[in-house]
Amino acid sequence: MVDEPLLSGVTEGLQRSFHFSRNQMAENQPAVSSTSTAVALSITARLAVPMSEFTFTHSRSSGPGGQNVNKVNSRVTLRWFPRGCTTLPIEVITRFCQSQANQLTVEGEWITHSDRFRDQHKNHEDCLIKLAALLRAAAAPPKPRRPTKPSAGANRRRLVDKKQRQETKAQRRPPSID
Repeated sequence: MVDEPLLSGVTEGLQRSFHFSRNQMAENQPAVSSTSTAVALSITARLAVPMSEFTFTHSRSSGPGGQNVNKVNSRVTLRWFPRGCTTLPIEVITRFCQSQANQLTVEGEWITHSDRFRDQHKNHEDCLIKLAALLRAAAAPPKPRRPTKPSAGANRRRLVDKKQRQETKAQRRPPSID
């Protein structure tokens, strides 16, 4: 399940920002949303990405919807240039780009789609939740690796096993003629 604070922040912004007429949703061409009054997508308490950096496009969905699926542009595509984001630290952007290399285009644009729901607003929310979860994972610094040494007992067992293998293989060889 999704964190409630993130979900409520995204939902409030979406309710204020995405109002489309039925004609716009039913057009053959994908509708592009450029109106966004939501201020930012909250990642952590200190990190947020302005909604103005995102581009949403809408198209016909292949997901659930019955007969409605042929009339409504409920699929949402979210496009974002992570390298152009000025509000996130470089380390977070670098970790995000490394983890999402398969999702980045040649130009460096990150793209995700959502057609899980019949409702366009829920698909908007789903795209933003996906991105927020990935950015939250990238914001956490990687745990430093602490090199470990095998214990003395493990070394002893390894050498005993090695000696046994050596003797077994030596018995398989034909005797020398010396």
